[in-house]
Amino acid sequence: MEIPNEERHWQPHIVCFDNHLRSCIKDNCAADIGERLNNYRAFLSFATLPIICSGYRDDRFTNIYWDAPRGIVLAYKYFVNDRAEYRGIACIGFNINESTVHIRQIQGARYRHEELAPLRWEKLLVKVVIEIAQRLGFKMVEILPAKKNEWLNLGNASQLKLRYDVTAKRIGFKWNPQKQVYEYSL
Repeated sequence: MEIPNEERHWQPHIVCFDNHLRSCIKDNCAADIGERLNNYRAFLSFATLPIICSGYRDDRFTNIYWDAPRGIVLAYKYFVNDRAEYRGIACIGFNINESTVHIRQIQGARYRHEELAPLRWEKLLVKVVIEIAQRLGFKMVEILPAKKNEWLNLGNASQLKLRYDVTAKRIGFKWNPQKQVYEYSL
């Protein structure tokens, strides 16, 4: 199988984002979010951003340091001088090989709590990756557990556990003790 690592392979599949957005609204926010739902979009980090993300580095669209060479950005539409402009508010970063998408990063951008609060955004981004991987013929999606995250420290351990381990379990990933990752067979 050809590894789909160019924009032409991935871009048509990003439309699945809208299919998952409504299912990831927090129950207590459903009545309030209304028209704001139209402000959320997903973009590919290695194809659609103003800066091509060809590796592990910071980008100006999300203000996030990427831990993986590929990813999807959750963006929100802001109005600057009466002009609509999308800015990244969260991301999911991953590596790929012939049969597996390996999620290494699930991260919200700093100072974007208000935009992220109404959504189960971690679940949303993982579900989008699962659907795209399935459409492209991958066999497996993996999530690195919090304990193997390079940014783990005493101050963020519980937050990372929720973001990686709990999200994986809630979506239906199974723990593989040999590989030390959560797996989701497609």
